[in-house]
Amino acid sequence: MPSSSSTSAAPLHLILERSRALLTFIRVTHGLALLTALATPVPWWLRSGLAIAVLISFRWSLRNSQRVQGLTLTAGGDWEILYRGHSRQARPAPGSVVTPWIVLLNLSEEGRRIAIPICRDGVDPESFRRLRVQLRIAEPVDEAG
Repeated sequence: MPSSSSTSAAPLHLILERSRALLTFIRVTHGLALLTALATPVPWWLRSGLAIAVLISFRWSLRNSQRVQGLTLTAGGDWEILYRGHSRQARPAPGSVVTPWIVLLNLSEEGRRIAIPICRDGVDPESFRRLRVQLRIAEPVDEAG
């Protein structure tokens, strides 16, 4: 019997849907950052620049929140990341965070590290449970909940 933790009865395949929790988090954090930028006691032109930077970050965050369409754990323990129209292979990277509500999956793709947030309301409950179990078995993770 194989002892590999990446081998399971059924392959782990996640289809990522739009997460209301993630969108709410993006909106609230950027809203607070915008209020802070506008309330900062600096010249008006600097406040305007900070506000524009926050709005650009907000737009970028909204666009990239749905960039990854799905994830598949391969038999070798690597991840296949499904983007719109193409896919790429990535290796697990240390430091993934697992909580009951969100998983921050850290991967190394073509020499760069990427973090993929996977919210509980963005995937089906069984896949989310299996992902959490797989990450806890595969490597030590940061437990925040």
